[in-house]
Amino acid sequence: RTTAVYGSGKFGAADREVIADRPEVSGPFQAEMLTVYLIRIFVRDLVEHMARARGGDAAVAMDTRIARRLGIGNSTGLGMAPFIVNHPVLFNNWLMAREEAISRVRSLAAAGADEIARFREVLARAGVLVERWRTEHPIQTRKLADLTADVARLAEHVASADLSRDRPWDRLVRWSEGALTEEGQELVASLILEPYGPLVDGLADSMADSNTTAFRIDGRMPVAEVRRLIAERFDWALGQDWSAKANCARAWYVSEEKLEPRLGERFEEPIEEYEQPLAPARDAAAAFEALKGWEDAAPIARFLLQHPEHRHVVRRAQIAPIAPYGEIRDNTIGDALLPIDMLRAKLSFFGATHFDPRSDRWVRVSMYAGAPYPEDLNAGTADLWVYPDSAE
Repeated sequence: RTTAVYGSGKFGAADREVIADRPEVSGPFQAEMLTVYLIRIFVRDLVEHMARARGGDAAVAMDTRIARRLGIGNSTGLGMAPFIVNHPVLFNNWLMAREEAISRVRSLAAAGADEIARFREVLARAGVLVERWRTEHPIQTRKLADLTADVARLAEHVASADLSRDRPWDRLVRWSEGALTEEGQELVASLILEPYGPLVDGLADSMADSNTTAFRIDGRMPVAEVRRLIAERFDWALGQDWSAKANCARAWYVSEEKLEPRLGERFEEPIEEYEQPLAPARDAAAAFEALKGWEDAAPIARFLLQHPEHRHVVRRAQIAPIAPYGEIRDNTIGDALLPIDMLRAKLSFFGATHFDPRSDRWVRVSMYAGAPYPEDLNAGTADLWVYPDSAE
């Protein structure tokens, strides 16, 4: 299988529906990530097979430490960004799970010696991960420099901080908000989860969107309520001047040759008639404006019968109460758009490391570097492998 979000049913891969009822791959992207792990095993075995084929009895097996450091490189492009826009409930569930995990740990009144030791361990190992991170992209280079400085500052603070009492993890997060950059703050939020697997790991079962077509528009909802939902969800977008070229400089479309998402320049390419509905902020502002002349008590179904082009906005607005993290609070067609930010957000949930943008539209990452192979997989090695041991 391909790891592409639009890969099911392409290149010989089975449609999602073929495997959706199998519990072992019911989680988001379980089949795809399992395939990446199996490919990594195959790569190691292939290298050793080639060595034996060429060297015969003189061949040796790959050093286990080197083999453990091998990851599977992955290039991710624009296809992932539309996927996030088109699956607001799924993306919300991912973020909700993480936010709930962080909240649970921050709520702990005290930490035991084992938890503190584990945190100090993963902090040190995270420092090794950052040291090995390489990128040439100017924006990511600056972020990496910030993160490197943040790790040093965090290590210095933790060395003398009392992490045993007075809601220590909440205090640490609050300290990071004033002392570290956004990169460092997010690292802290991740690291505090590591000592508490039994407390947070079960949240992984809440990350799927089991029925992506289940939500139906409530046509009985009054126009006033829909307006309120749009105003709450897209408050930042309603004041934008959507007639300004800078705010609608880009357009999303699908390439004829590869059937892949593309992002083009609206005023430089003849692509507007092929535009995909991937600008929820602009469309929300348009729907909000169109609703102004309607009576508050009128059912939204009456409006949509006359203006079906606004159905997707109304659906997103009605989803908002159950998916508070479902919308990207950014202009997805503006001239300042950086799709790589969306790609990084999603890839982080895959456990991808060494995020390396090659432009503003595609990135390279590594998957499963440091992971144990099947013969070494046990309760002691199954966790924390994403943070390299300094001895390896």
